[in-house]
Amino acid sequence: MALLSDDTIGINERDMTIRMIEKTPDNLRLFRKWRITHDFEVLLIGKDGTEKLRSTTPVKLDTLFSLIDTMPMRKVEMQRRG
Repeated sequence: MALLSDDTIGINERDMTIRMIEKTPDNLRLFRKWRITHDFEVLLIGKDGTEKLRSTTPVKLDTLFSLIDTMPMRKVEMQRRG
């Protein structure tokens, strides 16, 4: 989580929500929906609700930002902002 909170400006620009979800009875629905099977997984879910990235190791912010910046909705946002 510390790696992901290093650039709050970049996170906010990309309208990212970061959540740490522990396996509890209340969260089992999410674990089933996204087929989370490891003790640690990073999932990037696009605004369209589809999985864009899955990793069982930590992912650097610049990697996430690069991937997000190639997505069509993000390109439109960047064009609007000039």
